[in-house]
Amino acid sequence: MKNLIPRVLTALVLLPIVIGAVYLGGVFLWVLLLLISVGAIWEYSKLMIKKGNDVPLTLSVIMTLLYTIALFASGNSINIALWMLLISLMVFMLYLPISRQVAGLKTENVASAMMGFFFVALGGFSLWFIRLAGFWHLIFYLLLIWIFDTGGLVGGSLAGKHKLAPDVSPKKSWEGLVMGYLWVVIFAFLAEFIPGLNSIVPQERGWFLMVVLLISTVAQLGDLIESVWKREAGVKDSSNIFPGHGGILDRIDSVFAASPVYLIYLILNHCFQI
Repeated sequence: MKNLIPRVLTALVLLPIVIGAVYLGGVFLWVLLLLISVGAIWEYSKLMIKKGNDVPLTLSVIMTLLYTIALFASGNSINIALWMLLISLMVFMLYLPISRQVAGLKTENVASAMMGFFFVALGGFSLWFIRLAGFWHLIFYLLLIWIFDTGGLVGGSLAGKHKLAPDVSPKKSWEGLVMGYLWVVIFAFLAEFIPGLNSIVPQERGWFLMVVLLISTVAQLGDLIESVWKREAGVKDSSNIFPGHGGILDRIDSVFAASPVYLIYLILNHCFQI
């Protein structure tokens, strides 16, 4: 409760920035994704270092920076962007024998760096192409994640008695998870009556609800995965850059984790050409 006021104030500052970048798209959204991606990989690398993994922080930051620049340069070609992601991962693979020969860096340290880069790069990649499919698609996706998180928080606060993963995230509960699912299902139905959002709601509601629930589930897994990283590093938040919210990684874990699911849904529904 003591963090409620700074949490709300921070949200009031960040929300217009995010919505504005999503609305304007193009270079504005790209700059936002660049800042988020580089900040997130920095925090991730610091977490790994705190837990004892001597990950190549500089390489991770540089590769994330270069990939995000290349993502913008790829325009609207998913094929080119995927090839660049594959090449980036191959650079990490090439770095392993070189670093082993020169500095004796362990395999698990490079593997940790690759995992963090893949998580951040794939999330940014997916959000970029979701926006290319249309403004309302990305707005719907972000609202879906935020509503699911809020429903989980409310459900856990009001009736959270059975812990979801006490060794990973003690505050999360099964009751909160159910409440989150309930809220996003209601949102999916109401979206049909909301101007703008109703343009992206399909006629086949059963398939659409399955996608909504799948996205919510993956978002929850993304949150738990980041909780594992923090728990192993012995910290509560990935950083303290956002008062009341923690770090960049704390804010984007669910959003980045589930975005590939929504992108795949859009591709399968031929919302744009690959």
